[in-house]
Amino acid sequence: MLSIGNHSFGGTGKTPVTIAIAKHLAKQNFKVCILTRGYKRKSKEAVLLSSNDQGISVDEIGDEAFEMYQSFQKENLDIKLAVSSDRYNAGLKAHEKYGSEIFILDDGMQHLGLHKDMQIMLVNANERGFIREFRGEAEKKSDFIFITKASQDWIRRNNPGYYLKFNLQFNQDLNKILNTYTHNEIHLGIFAGTGDNEGILMSLEEKFNNTLNPKPDVSFHSFFYPDHHHYSIEEVTEVLSRGMKIITTEKDLTKVPVGLQDKFIVAKLALEFYPESILETITGQLGELLSEIDVVKVTRGK
Repeated sequence: MLSIGNHSFGGTGKTPVTIAIAKHLAKQNFKVCILTRGYKRKSKEAVLLSSNDQGISVDEIGDEAFEMYQSFQKENLDIKLAVSSDRYNAGLKAHEKYGSEIFILDDGMQHLGLHKDMQIMLVNANERGFIREFRGEAEKKSDFIFITKASQDWIRRNNPGYYLKFNLQFNQDLNKILNTYTHNEIHLGIFAGTGDNEGILMSLEEKFNNTLNPKPDVSFHSFFYPDHHHYSIEEVTEVLSRGMKIITTEKDLTKVPVGLQDKFIVAKLALEFYPESILETITGQLGELLSEIDVVKVTRGK
């Protein structure tokens, strides 16, 4: 069992990290299954699925699981998901149904009911969320600690052992977006309901200031909601009626009515691991575990 979790409630980039590690393991021909609660999904039933399955909705499995599902589909990677509040039994059923050999416990830092063979802890350098436990205690039980969302200046000053860089990419060209404005002052909206809405705003400001030349005079308008918020069609149409281009995240787009999704500019977090060799280190250690026990399995906590 590989557990990936936060030191605080949200805002560390846990979902893109889980996606990246699952993809890397799958490309090394491991049979991977992600165990996730499907937080705030509308269905209560346990759902076992392959990313090759069709007809899955965000209401069934939740926004984070659906974001994973879509990401795996785009790369045609056969990665399984077990969505249930009872991740122990869901994992057992996934192993029986799919023969999964490596289980990734999503948001498992404080999950005491399952034994972890490896623990990865994510710490936002700009920690703003509620702290779940004392940092020192969390570090003791972690095999790898990744600092996320750190500026280059922060990295130079603190010299972390492992860190992650999140580079924003868009489904549209930024210059073409800005060229649609006929006046000097540009207004862009940010439509988001994540664990770190302010962090997204900071990343957007940095992206526009550091990558475009000449630097545009952009005013950002925030349309922020709580994490995992289920958007009503009235909320979506009201934001779109503001007469400006609206940027949203991949996770938030999953909850926008399909007919309105093409109205948004979509920001994606492209992930870079430092040092680059760390994914191979993690894969190698999990491979050694597999050679000893046949499956990095689902077992009760010790």
